[in-house]
Amino acid sequence: MLLFLLTGVLFLSLSLFSPPRKLALKISAPVPTAEAEKKALPILVHLMRPGDGESDLSLFVIKELAREFRGLFIVRNINVDKEPEASSFYQINNIPTVILLSPNRRVFFRHEGYVEKQLLLKKIKLAAEQT
Repeated sequence: MLLFLLTGVLFLSLSLFSPPRKLALKISAPVPTAEAEKKALPILVHLMRPGDGESDLSLFVIKELAREFRGLFIVRNINVDKEPEASSFYQINNIPTVILLSPNRRVFFRHEGYVEKQLLLKKIKLAAEQT
């Protein structure tokens, strides 16, 4: 018991007195600021892993929506295998994860796992109405 307490105190003291770490992100345009700011459109960030069944289904639905409703929102697909920093940046627990940012860049909708096309479309339209 004493060893457990000493270990906890040591860990806490090291974490309190160590310099804060900066998270250096090298994510390829998760939020395309220039394009998005100019158009004031919602951004759909899709964190996925190719070859995963649910990720592939979500990707299919998102591509279909992007074709059908071009100009309503901006899509960024992020492969978490190629960009592992994105998982910690967006605090991902499950793959796939869809994060919809409203035009004012606040998280409007977040869903882990496969998301139905109609639900996603409804949320995109609602986010597009936000200013």
